[in-house]
Amino acid sequence: MPPKANQRARNQALAKSRPTPAREGAAPLAEDRFERARRAFHQGDFVTAARDGDPESWEKYAALGLVGLTEPAINGLKRQNGEDARFYRGVAYWMAGRDQDALPVLRHIPAEHARNLARLIEKPKIRILAQLPWLRGGHSDFFSLAAPDPKFQVDNISFHPEDRANRPWADVNDFVQADDPPDFYLCKMVEWHAIPPNLQDLPCPLLGQTADYDMHIQAVYPWLQIFDEMVVTDPTEWADVRRLAPCPVSTFPKSFGVRDAIPYPPPRQPPRVDVFQSGSLLHPYHPDKLGPLRQALALPDGARVWAIDGFTFQKVYDEILQNTKATFTFIRHPGAMPTRGIEALGLGTAVVVQEGSCLSLWAGPEQGLFTYSGDQDLREKLLDVIVHWDQNQSRALAGARIIHDEFTLSKVASQYYRFMTVLAARPRPPRTRVP
Repeated sequence: MPPKANQRARNQALAKSRPTPAREGAAPLAEDRFERARRAFHQGDFVTAARDGDPESWEKYAALGLVGLTEPAINGLKRQNGEDARFYRGVAYWMAGRDQDALPVLRHIPAEHARNLARLIEKPKIRILAQLPWLRGGHSDFFSLAAPDPKFQVDNISFHPEDRANRPWADVNDFVQADDPPDFYLCKMVEWHAIPPNLQDLPCPLLGQTADYDMHIQAVYPWLQIFDEMVVTDPTEWADVRRLAPCPVSTFPKSFGVRDAIPYPPPRQPPRVDVFQSGSLLHPYHPDKLGPLRQALALPDGARVWAIDGFTFQKVYDEILQNTKATFTFIRHPGAMPTRGIEALGLGTAVVVQEGSCLSLWAGPEQGLFTYSGDQDLREKLLDVIVHWDQNQSRALAGARIIHDEFTLSKVASQYYRFMTVLAARPRPPRTRVP
């Protein structure tokens, strides 16, 4: 049988084995969703506000700008009236790297937040004392960049030989000049760092981000009490951390990216694998990962599923994905940014993520990103992707274009620092010191 005819026969056999889809529940009333989104915006959950907000409200477009979707934000805010809409239009210009467009808007707004942000933008360099992930390479590497944002000077404290040398129980005053403090301090992933115990001595805003707060709760909980503002990627993390930290908590999903060197279009090969998955699949600390894996392995005979319990070299991993139709993600915080998902989609592989994933703000089924709501639903979605690969291949390539345009590390790093600058400029009362 010719290869294409053989593929058609295999797809037909797979399609016949598909179960009847479950009936979905009724959608909530639009008015209720819009009100929840408006309230979420004012509480710091910008992802929910951007996703579910009323298209007639300024809050929706302000949230789009704050999460990094700057073009629709600017266009939407131009149609809105009022000081709030003007302020967030200036913020959206700033997030887009259009500093000279942001300043004229912000300078004509009397609010303290606008004045503070304008003063920071007017500086030749915004100076950040940071504790960022020190490993070079990977989704959090903001240092090995071809085109870093020249607006920022980042002084990183870590255990990497190229950074300011950290040590346990360090004195934060050793990293600053008393008469020339940084514009703000930033700790990305509080649970990953040895933080100076006297951090509160710094006379500047203290900003932190967390994701693995639950895995490290006994160690990290006291540190969550000392920051002026905390950041998470998504609404599921936000719902937790706002109950653990006394400070405001904001969502910013573009905290991770893909290597700038990933080419577009990606170097695809004729798929030899239908579904691929790797990582900590069988670890006793993550028993909840077994359900999705079992559904992938339970695909009908004829489906080519490859699972690796562990990790491979980056080059090998890329080559596998370039030969794969679909992969899936499972995160214990289902709305969080799926780093493996953005990497796979960037290589032209269709991705099935959990319902509510914040990556859905950028892509959907027409861009090769599909969602599932439970283990059984995952099997159905994977089957649908591989059976209809003729259509989904071009969709995944459209998703790769979005990842290439929006999630390269140089762009993510720039928008990350700019978002943190907006938070640092926020008016806040004098700090109350805690042990």
